[in-house]
Amino acid sequence: MGLIKAASRSAEAFAPTLPEASLTDDDPAERRRAVQAMAGDEAAVETLIWLLRSEPDNSVRQAAFTALAAIDNLDAARAIAAMLTEPDPALRNGALEALAALPHQAAALLEPLGHHADPDVRSFTVLLAAGLPGQNGADFLMALAARET
Repeated sequence: MGLIKAASRSAEAFAPTLPEASLTDDDPAERRRAVQAMAGDEAAVETLIWLLRSEPDNSVRQAAFTALAAIDNLDAARAIAAMLTEPDPALRNGALEALAALPHQAAALLEPLGHHADPDVRSFTVLLAAGLPGQNGADFLMALAARET
């Protein structure tokens, strides 16, 4: 058993990675490839959020949202949800789509987002809840309707 573990660790050590410099390459296709290589990497959340806030190319932004959604944990979902307050509508819409791709993580964020000080975030939360599979979204919307009446 120890040999198998040792072999898997040595394979990871030699896995090719793209240099972070490619995230700042002049070619959007190169930046997109670098972002795609980060998909599912929990350590890349902060870098991907930074990139979303500074990236001018929509295809690179879309790849960054997809990479964040592939991480599929609560930290990534929280980072995506923070983008709902951005002034850029494309970032807000991208964040909403990315959260919709993470239904289990998004369900855990409905309550805090539903009480957010920003009314736009609360509106996005209603849209998100309405699209969630299962009972979580419906339960949230019913509770929200009861509070608002």
